[in-house]
Amino acid sequence: MHNFRIHRIRMINFHNSTHETIPVKNGGHLFLLGDNGSGKTTVLDAVHYVLTAGHSMEFNSAARVAGSRKDSGRRAQGIVMRYNMTAEPATLNPGGGVSYAAVELIDNHNKSLVLAVGLSCSSMDESIHHWGIIRSGTLEEVPFIIEELNGERPRNQREMKAALDNKGFYGRIGSYRRDLATRLYGSETTYSEVCKFLSTSKAYREIVSSTGDYHLLFRKLLQEPDPEVFEKVISQLKSLEDSRQDLERMQNRLGFLTDLAELHHYVETLRTRQAALRWLTHDLQQKQHLAEHSRLVEKTDAEKTGSKTCPLRTRKTKSPWKS
Repeated sequence: MHNFRIHRIRMINFHNSTHETIPVKNGGHLFLLGDNGSGKTTVLDAVHYVLTAGHSMEFNSAARVAGSRKDSGRRAQGIVMRYNMTAEPATLNPGGGVSYAAVELIDNHNKSLVLAVGLSCSSMDESIHHWGIIRSGTLEEVPFIIEELNGERPRNQREMKAALDNKGFYGRIGSYRRDLATRLYGSETTYSEVCKFLSTSKAYREIVSSTGDYHLLFRKLLQEPDPEVFEKVISQLKSLEDSRQDLERMQNRLGFLTDLAELHHYVETLRTRQAALRWLTHDLQQKQHLAEHSRLVEKTDAEKTGSKTCPLRTRKTKSPWKS
């Protein structure tokens, strides 16, 4: 199983996007910025639909999580019909049509893989028809558009199958989903959990984006804690804080003792050097004394030897008594 990152996103007749290709540099980041109505949710819906094939997906998840029963949110039919209740006319494709959402992935060897889902319907009441595409290569290598005398249009299911020669084409969305689960997620179990996670995270994102009071938001999303359990948690947190302070004090003491031990070792080293210098000084003095003693002995011996080899000379005088 390879590691992939999103390289480009392509949307054709997908809600409020007629024909858009969005580059994603370096796999993107956590933020998608834009004005209200600029299509941020549409982009996320397109990526979500391609990666999950619509599994566990709601186009307006906030309606379900918030508990609204009046608005079921956008449906896949509305994506194809390009339905917008705030616009006039509300349906931009009244006769239906074909929509595509595609994602180009790049693996760690810079090899491209295109994932795409096609959708078609002719009215808001008709069941949606969808098919999948998984092909190695770039977005340009997948012939989404067909040129005719009166202009361009997206290929329908039959035309796309023929154009791809049935290679990498999935006429049944279930087959697309199973192959996608194996190639991207390793198993269908992991794939199912990822789909649920994406659906839940999108729901919370939509709720947070529309909230004005985060205190009320958390009160709505989180259950009221049990007071007894809450008090225990607070007590344990205080205990942890006390333990942290005790640990910090012990670490400070340990640091002091470590510095003291290093200082003691340094003093002992100096004392050892001082004793060694004293011994060397004493040894040098002893050698000097012995050398001086030897010099004096040699001088004395030389003087004695000289006195023996040189006897005293006496001068002869004439006796006055001899004539």
